[in-house]
Amino acid sequence: MARPTVFRAVSLLMLAGLVAGVGVVARARYLPDAPILPGLRVDGETIEPDADLRALVEARVLALKARKVKVVIDGEVGWPKERPLLQSTLGELGLEVDIEAVVARARNIGHGEDVLTRIE
Repeated sequence: MARPTVFRAVSLLMLAGLVAGVGVVARARYLPDAPILPGLRVDGETIEPDADLRALVEARVLALKARKVKVVIDGEVGWPKERPLLQSTLGELGLEVDIEAVVARARNIGHGEDVLTRIE
């Protein structure tokens, strides 16, 4: 009679260990402790969890504002021969980015939703 009891106890301990292991892996995957969700990308660039997010966003905004654009009329793309209507940078055209909102949203991703939303 002692044999089935030992078998049950060992089986329950193995099941408990399996459930605990799955729980640890799921917590690390869906409930990270990092201030920034691992694998998060800003403007196509992967952010390290310990990176200075504000400095990175500010640098990306400066690069975006410095991007040169050429404005042409009615899709005329012969601008090497013909002069475009306007050549400028996005910053000169008035591009503004709310850095505070971008940083707040990036920090909230993966922390503000419930677990089921994170899994999706």
